[in-house]
Amino acid sequence: MTGKRGRPLAILIPENIPSDAATPGERRVHRFFREVFAAREDVLLWHRVRLLGREADFVLYVPGLGLFVVEVKDWKLDQIEEVGPQTFVVYRGGERAACPNPYAQARTCSYSVRDKLSRLPELTHQKGEFRGKPILPVSYLVVFPCISREELLSSPHHSRFDAEKERTLFKEDLDEAGPFLGRGEKGTEEFVRFLDKARPVRFLGPELSDRQMEVLRKNIFSDSLVTLSPPKEKRKTRRVGELVLDRHQEAVAREMGEGPRLLKGVAGSGKTLVLLHRAAYLARYHPAKERILYVCFNLSLARHASDMLDHNLPEDRRKRVKVRPFFGLCGEILGEEVFHSGRGRDYYQDLVGRVKERIPGIPEEEKYDTVLVDEGQDFSPDMFRVVAGVLRGEGKDLVVAVDPEQDIYGRFTLTDMGINFRGRVVNLSHSYRCTHEIFTYAHRVSGKTLKTVDSDTGGVRLFPDAFGRHGPEPEKFEISSEEGVVSFVLREVRERLRRGIPPAEVAVLYLSGLEERKGEGLESPGRRLVRRIAERFEDEGIPANWFSRSTEQKLSFDLHEETVKVGTVHSAKGLDFEVVFLLDPTDYSLRPGVIPRPMDGLEKRYRNLLFVGCTRAREELVVVKVGGSL
Repeated sequence: MTGKRGRPLAILIPENIPSDAATPGERRVHRFFREVFAAREDVLLWHRVRLLGREADFVLYVPGLGLFVVEVKDWKLDQIEEVGPQTFVVYRGGERAACPNPYAQARTCSYSVRDKLSRLPELTHQKGEFRGKPILPVSYLVVFPCISREELLSSPHHSRFDAEKERTLFKEDLDEAGPFLGRGEKGTEEFVRFLDKARPVRFLGPELSDRQMEVLRKNIFSDSLVTLSPPKEKRKTRRVGELVLDRHQEAVAREMGEGPRLLKGVAGSGKTLVLLHRAAYLARYHPAKERILYVCFNLSLARHASDMLDHNLPEDRRKRVKVRPFFGLCGEILGEEVFHSGRGRDYYQDLVGRVKERIPGIPEEEKYDTVLVDEGQDFSPDMFRVVAGVLRGEGKDLVVAVDPEQDIYGRFTLTDMGINFRGRVVNLSHSYRCTHEIFTYAHRVSGKTLKTVDSDTGGVRLFPDAFGRHGPEPEKFEISSEEGVVSFVLREVRERLRRGIPPAEVAVLYLSGLEERKGEGLESPGRRLVRRIAERFEDEGIPANWFSRSTEQKLSFDLHEETVKVGTVHSAKGLDFEVVFLLDPTDYSLRPGVIPRPMDGLEKRYRNLLFVGCTRAREELVVVKVGGSL
C-alpha cells in the first residue's frame, strides 16, 4: 500500500539517503524499513540524529511499541577479532581498531532517553501504579547487514551475539526472501512481533499526540536538525525558546536533493528555519559539501542566522557554512568595500553588473557546492544570476525561499529568475508565527486573499484552520501629530514592560522607503519619528536599540539583546517579536481590503510592506497611522 504518487505511507526522514551521507549498510536498512512499513502511515523513522548528544544511526517510532534506537554496522564477520562487553576489535582498511560495542552503544543511548522521558510530565504517567514512569517504551536494535546467521554459527563469537538475538537483525532478515519482506501485511505483522520481543518492558504505549511528539523531539533530539536554540545565557531574553521543526519542515530540510529547488511559504511558515537546518544538515552529514552559502538581502537577518549557526554547529562543521548579506557577497567577489544601503538605484545596478562580469573568472575552488537564498522575493533577476554563478559543478544545488506576498522592492517575478523550477517546488502552507487574528488582519489591510497552495493539486485553496493559536484583535490608532505618536509609543511600551514582557520581545517598526525625498540630506518623516522615539526611550531609561540606524548597527545586531528593537520594516524581515508597534508615517490612505482600481507599483509595494510589518508580530499588534486613515 502506498500513498499518492507511489510514495510509502511510513514517514522516513529523509525519504532517500544520498550515498555520501550513509554507509551501504545504512542505505540497505533504510530500504528495509521503507518496505516493511509501506502500509503503516503512523510509523516514523529518522536517519542520523543525535539523541541527548549521542549520535544514532536510526531512530524508529512505532505507535504502541515505542522508540527504538538502531545501530548499524557494515562489518563482515572475518573483520571481527574480539567481542567484549564494551568494545569490538575490528580490522578496517587493514588497521586493527577498538570500536564501541554496538549493543552497549544502543543500550546506553536508550537508557539515557528513558531517563530523560521520566522527567518530562507530558510523557510520563500522572497517576496509577505507573505514576512517574514514561508512557513511551524505549528499546534498541543492532543490525549487521553483511553478516548472516549461518556463518555466525561456526564463529567463536556466536555466544556473544546469541545473548542479544532478540535485538539483532542479520543479512538474511533484510532480504526479499527473508521472514519480513515480500509478504505484504503478514510480513509487517511478523516484524512488529519481532519488535515487541525486543522490548525489555512489554506494555503498550499510547500513540503520541502532536504536542507530545513535539515535546519528545525538542527534549530528546539534540541535533540541530530538529532544534535551533540561542546561546543558553540569552534564552531568557525572548519567549520563543528553541525553534522546533515540525515533521514536514524537517523532511523538507533533509530531502530537497540536488538541482534547483523553490521553497514557497506564507509569512511565519518557517522558511528561514528550514534553510538553516538544511545548512546544518549538509555541514554535519555531507562531507562532499565543503562550501555552503546562505545568502539573504537583509543585514539584520544575516547576523541573526550567523549567530544561530555559530551556536548550533561544532566549529569544524561551522566553517563549511558562510552567511552573507547579498551586497556583502558582492564586496567579497569584487575585493572592495560596498555600501549596503543609502545609495541610489544606479549605484546598486552598476555594482551587480560589475559582479556579473567578474563571475566567469572566479576559480572553481572558490565557488560553492550549495547556495541557500532566503527572502528570494527581494532579489532581482540579475541578483539571482550572481548567486547562481557562484555555484560549482553540474548539480546546481540551489534552494530559493520566497513569499511573493512579501515583495517590498517591486522586482520579483518567478518567470524572470532564469531558473527552471518546474516540478521542483516545495510548499510550506502553515503559519506558526502569528495568531489567526493578526494574520487575518494583515491580509485584510494589505488587500490580499488568505490562501495557500494545495500540496496535492498545486492549486489554490483557502485554509481557515492553518493557525493553532488565537489572540487579541490588532489595535488601530490614528494620531495626528508626531509628538502624540512619540508619547503614545512611550506609554504603551512601558506598559508592556511593566506586564513582564521582555524588552527583546517588543519592537517599534516603521514603514520606510516610500516617501518622496524633499532634498538631498534631509531626514524622511519615518526616520525623524523613530529618532525622536529612540531619544525619548534613552531619556526615560528604557533600553532600546535603533538597529536600522546604520550599516554598523545592522551588522552588530543581536536579536536576544535585552533591548526594545526600533527599526524599519525592511530591516526586520525574517524576524519576529511578541509585540509589534507598527508606525505608518506615509501619505497613503487605504480602506482595509478595498482596492478600487488596479494598483500602481508604489501602492503594491506599500501594501506588501504593510503586510510584512504586520506579520512580524506573534501575539500582539498595534498599528499607528500618523494622520490619514487605516
